[in-house]
Amino acid sequence: MATLGPALIGATISSMLYGVTIAQVVNYYVTYDDGLAMKCFIGFIWIMDTLHQCLVGHVLWWYLVARCNGNNVVCADVVWSLYVRDGDFLNDLLADGYLHLPKASAIPTELSAFVVECFFIIRIWRFREKKSTFMLLVPAALGPILSMVYLIYCIQGRGFFMFETNQSLAESLTCLSASFYIFTDIATTTTMCYVLHKSQEGGLRVSKWLIGVVLRYTVTTGLLSCIVQAIYLITVVASWATGHGKDIYIGIYFITAKTYINCMLASLNSRASLREQLGREYIRSVNTI
Repeated sequence: MATLGPALIGATISSMLYGVTIAQVVNYYVTYDDGLAMKCFIGFIWIMDTLHQCLVGHVLWWYLVARCNGNNVVCADVVWSLYVRDGDFLNDLLADGYLHLPKASAIPTELSAFVVECFFIIRIWRFREKKSTFMLLVPAALGPILSMVYLIYCIQGRGFFMFETNQSLAESLTCLSASFYIFTDIATTTTMCYVLHKSQEGGLRVSKWLIGVVLRYTVTTGLLSCIVQAIYLITVVASWATGHGKDIYIGIYFITAKTYINCMLASLNSRASLREQLGREYIRSVNTI
């Protein structure tokens, strides 16, 4: 039988990352004045993250505190945030050792990840000023679209991860969605690195130093979200291939959206530190002349 252990661990890490999100949002509003549109965008991201954390907390409270208490039959009752129509079928599913991913939380998760990826794509476009950059929106959109298609099949099939006739379809949708996210992360990071590297040519020493720092920030934030998605994909594939650890990837899924959000906020909040370092580097360069 599946356990709630990985989900609890994932929710704990998610709560910690939510605290980091709040700190970064407060720091952004206090430090920067990027205009009303950008402030509303950050507010929207924070609301989505808060909604996701509330749903995760509600699901865990329902199963760990309010209902289960070690009773598998009582656990078969479905909390509203699981987004299924009734709970009669869950007795058989729990007997097969399947834990059901709370799909209500998938909506703010997928939406947040997509919006953050769009933010990075638009940032690349501002550097390049080429319409071809918007081609990256295709794989960025396919990730959440496939996840939502999977959610619809779950609701229609009256169960999560258990399709009597379409289990291969469920596996394909989940793996393809994660793969598109990984591809988009790699593509945006690689493109941004290329643009920054090209802009170094013929520049002053100070500008080259600044671009080098931004380049390191870009690689770090891009790889972090990519690594988390890759771990999620690996655990999903491994669980379906081996039949073991069916509940491990649930905990990882809980933290994917917060990884994207914190990477974006870190890139925004790093500007003040970069300006400070740039000023010191400029003074050092002037003193060496």
